[in-house]
Amino acid sequence: MVNFMRDVAVSTDVLHDGTTEELFERDIFKVDVRLFNYENELRQILGQRPIGYTSRDHRRPPKGIIVKKKADWPKIKNVGITMELDRTEGEVKYYKFVHNAHYRQLQREFWNAANTLNEEAILAILRECHYHLDSLLVMADVMSNQDEHRTARDLIERGIFCCESLLDARFRLTDFNDRLDYDEFENRAFFLLLHRHMRILIDRGLSNAAFNVAKLLYHLDPASDPLAILLVIDTLAIRANQPHVVLQIYEALKVLRCLQQLPNFAYSIALAHFQISLKSGDRSLADEALASAIRHFPTVVLKLLDRMNVQPDAALSNNFRMGAVYHERQSEGLRLLISIYVDHSHDLWRESAVLEWCEEVTAATMSTFHVYEDEMLAWEKLRCNGYSGTPANVRRHAVLWDLAPNPNSLLTDPVPPALSRSGYEPVPRQGPAQSSGSFFGNLIQSLVPDLDQANAERIGEVVGEIANMARQYIYRNNAGEEEHRRPNDPQ
Repeated sequence: MVNFMRDVAVSTDVLHDGTTEELFERDIFKVDVRLFNYENELRQILGQRPIGYTSRDHRRPPKGIIVKKKADWPKIKNVGITMELDRTEGEVKYYKFVHNAHYRQLQREFWNAANTLNEEAILAILRECHYHLDSLLVMADVMSNQDEHRTARDLIERGIFCCESLLDARFRLTDFNDRLDYDEFENRAFFLLLHRHMRILIDRGLSNAAFNVAKLLYHLDPASDPLAILLVIDTLAIRANQPHVVLQIYEALKVLRCLQQLPNFAYSIALAHFQISLKSGDRSLADEALASAIRHFPTVVLKLLDRMNVQPDAALSNNFRMGAVYHERQSEGLRLLISIYVDHSHDLWRESAVLEWCEEVTAATMSTFHVYEDEMLAWEKLRCNGYSGTPANVRRHAVLWDLAPNPNSLLTDPVPPALSRSGYEPVPRQGPAQSSGSFFGNLIQSLVPDLDQANAERIGEVVGEIANMARQYIYRNNAGEEEHRRPNDPQ
């Protein structure tokens, strides 16, 4: 695991006067409490004057920071959840939510209800405990599927407000050193509520608020990035018209997180430079970045065009390095990363100026493939061998964005961490749909027949991760490369 106990200056920003400023990870992912008030952003979009907001550092307004309390919400009383300091590692403090005995009983009732898709039982839990977090998550999903989006939004915001109201007095949402470990089961509901809130904001076109929530989600657990926020924060920054932040994140984390090996950053760097060039008039950096992205991840272009229903020209369609057959030769993990990026960004590339630029640079780049043959062969080898296995946070990200099935776990705990911790032993949570299990999970269960499928899958997941790391270690040594993190892991 990457050591986040020290805060190293990792990026250099050029100021208007020509001087430079070192940026820290904590600076780049600093949240702005004013931007949580999405109503102001909505008013700006509608051409109305934003409502004034003031706050003092380290003081929590009585109506909440992330969401504002609504008059018709029940009072937060005897919910059964508290927060306490779990551990301290250097300057970093890890907190965790704790469930009392009554809440644990409700949680077990919820699992039984969710496993049988019993919505009435879940509603009964909410009648008994208006702020049962997992029940709020599930009923918000039900309401959303019934096009009751206002109700779904209200349920999610109610859950977030509850969590915020129960924060330990020492915990600061704006402090990069105050963390929540996703491996703690009781912490996950807060992450998932925030994630759903972020998605709702994106769907409503409230990009600044969504970007702010994404930064909060990342800095709550940057050591593991459990929801793989690094796979979406680049496009959110561009939507929020903050392309310079994409460049800052890349410079800050490209070595630590191997961002140069993530297709989303390869193409978002180009898009960020293009957005900047609209003001500067100099498109050279954008052209170079997009050409590099195409050489390193050539099949992304056709996937974007296909998603946008844009017919490519014959030269592009017939180029073997950019076509469907070549795409399928790549590892499943890389194909998933590309699918995730296309889903998050396709509408950004649909803009006429962007699409015209993409077509122009793509044609020019294809004509020079032979010049960069050695570079492209090296990246082809990396794509075929260096992306084996898919990290849990990437699979979790795909599930949460409806890009992958979630057969083995509930909506409220997608792809549970292999080394999950909890204050109590939960009942098995298989979800309504059963899976035949993974290769390693089935192998473990065959070796230890008395072990239940859920635990076998978790042990199998750990074994699979170790096997993937071993394969990549051998590959890198044989290739004479320096040992580094898995390239498709955005951690």
